[in-house]
Amino acid sequence: GIGDEVMFGSCIPDLKKTNEVGIIVIPRLKTIFERSFGIKCYDRHEGKDLKRAKEILPDYDFYIGIGDLPRYFRRKHSDFPGAPYLIPDEQRLAEMDSYIGRIGISWRGRNGYYPLGDFPKGISLQYDLDWDEEPEKPHIDVRFDVEGVLALLSVLEKVVCVSTTAAHFAGAIGKKTDVILAPYETARSKNQLNFRWGLGGTSVWYNCATVFRNLEHWQHGSR
Repeated sequence: GIGDEVMFGSCIPDLKKTNEVGIIVIPRLKTIFERSFGIKCYDRHEGKDLKRAKEILPDYDFYIGIGDLPRYFRRKHSDFPGAPYLIPDEQRLAEMDSYIGRIGISWRGRNGYYPLGDFPKGISLQYDLDWDEEPEKPHIDVRFDVEGVLALLSVLEKVVCVSTTAAHFAGAIGKKTDVILAPYETARSKNQLNFRWGLGGTSVWYNCATVFRNLEHWQHGSR
């Protein structure tokens, strides 16, 4: 998913130290990755396997899935820099003044959810609203306008969310983020281990993100 590409993208600067890098990405991430990493990006479309990558990038010598990069660059805890690495579009920041200092919220993701009422009032980062959910929404399309989402996140005071794409975008720009792990029984993908966040505490991927094992831990400030 797009959140995983953002998370694994933190390994690209390591790869660039010894290689000239091109990357096939979800089209929505293309301009963000090109600006942030200074590399050439190609639209992924349906090319999810290495055979397709070779067709798109015939002049490259080696090919690797982005999810395999941590095997080489994140072998121990000290290998995780945890520092920001995505850069928002300066022109998009200008339209976000009305959100400065607000809290962004996202209460539902593939790995589970909480009721909207359990979260603080804030600007909704949730793209799949239920019929009875009426949070305050930003003026941008938070599903498809990822450049806008990145700019919006940049001006917020903090983000409170479950495991979702918003958490990865916020962490990747260094925004203070509370990630609250949702109950397993509420997850849409019950066959997936939510390995990204560990058991609680500061995220190894993003130093700015604090992971809480459940809503009660977050409400009491414990991890």
